[in-house]
Amino acid sequence: DPQLGFSIHQPQGWAGSFDEDGFTMGQFDPLSEGIVSPRVEVIVHGVTDGHTPKSICEAAIEAKAAEGFTMTVISHNETQLAGVDGYEFVVRKEHPGDDTVAGHSWIEMARVIAVDKEGEQQNMIALVVRSCDADVEKTKVIMESIAPTLKLTPGSAD
Repeated sequence: DPQLGFSIHQPQGWAGSFDEDGFTMGQFDPLSEGIVSPRVEVIVHGVTDGHTPKSICEAAIEAKAAEGFTMTVISHNETQLAGVDGYEFVVRKEHPGDDTVAGHSWIEMARVIAVDKEGEQQNMIALVVRSCDADVEKTKVIMESIAPTLKLTPGSAD
């Protein structure tokens, strides 16, 4: 999407759609109560200067915990995405409540980079892989197959 500043390859058989914050794609599993898993999102948000990919990841985890989710950090480290230095978190997320996904454990793996824009602004670009009732290694395999297809386009710095 040139307006959001990235392109990504959608695996065959996956459904996908754009929204104002990025792109979501996934694979519907008819045996899992209608849950889309795996689910992959590319999220683009403007952030003020001074935020780092690590601080953005930490803030996202804290926000979900404040909503009542149980967030267990499995690992975190520096990484790259689209050739840009960034940060990666892997968490286990437990959903509260009694909706469709309650009672399921999700592995979420996020790679986050910050791309300079004009002035004091940056775009945070996050590639997030969510897998329901999966193990960490299966989620990493999905990330490693999709992450290399994410490319920054000329609009990413505007």
